[in-house]
Amino acid sequence: MIAVYREYEGWQSHRAWIEGHNPKLSDNGAMRMKAGAAVGREKVAKADAARNIVRQRMDELLGDGTVLALPAAPGLA
Repeated sequence: MIAVYREYEGWQSHRAWIEGHNPKLSDNGAMRMKAGAAVGREKVAKADAARNIVRQRMDELLGDGTVLALPAAPGLA
């Protein structure tokens, strides 16, 4: 689910610049932009549905007024 958003939003954010300037990207950057361009609305809609299920379940588990704090890194940063 996260990969779908990363690819789609990356392409949406940079599409006009890439199409307007045809920049030389690294192989990795070009691969990511190509992947993002291939993500369709149907795939994003499926990710949205999955995200909504996760949100609903987290709301059920946490209840009103509860905050879940997660570390930003798995160890010392």
